[in-house]
Amino acid sequence: MEQIEEARIDAAQSVRAELEGKLSELLRAQVRSAVRRHLTNHSPVRRAGAWLRRAGELLSGERPPR
Repeated sequence: MEQIEEARIDAAQSVRAELEGKLSELLRAQVRSAVRRHLTNHSPVRRAGAWLRRAGELLSGERPPR
């Protein structure tokens, strides 16, 4: 009986370790994706482009100042 219980504990521990490893991989991939998306949406180049576009519109009189 004791051997069966030990075998169950060992099996449960190995399954848990495997699941924790897979979860860790998934979380790492999600974080990587979120960081990449954030950097794409909030890049300094994009911000500078928007600023220059706005400045051009103001200088040309296309758009009134805010």
